[in-house]
Amino acid sequence: MFTPVTLEEDPDFNRKSLRGNIVLRWEYIRGSTLFVVWNVATSDESRAGLFSATRDLQTAFGAPGNHVFVVKLNYWLSL
Repeated sequence: MFTPVTLEEDPDFNRKSLRGNIVLRWEYIRGSTLFVVWNVATSDESRAGLFSATRDLQTAFGAPGNHVFVVKLNYWLSL
């Protein structure tokens, strides 16, 4: 038998999240490489229940979050 459930909060929500990685790899000498990595993870839950695709996309890019930038250098030693 089905029993209806009542919600205390407004069930409408609007969460915006942007996650991405950019990796650049350069082999500057045979076997030796330089890696440059940028990782972004943002999240915004403002304006719950109000959806606007263009505005929400713009706020996802400017939302607070984590930005990680890493550089790794490999050098091949041949003796």
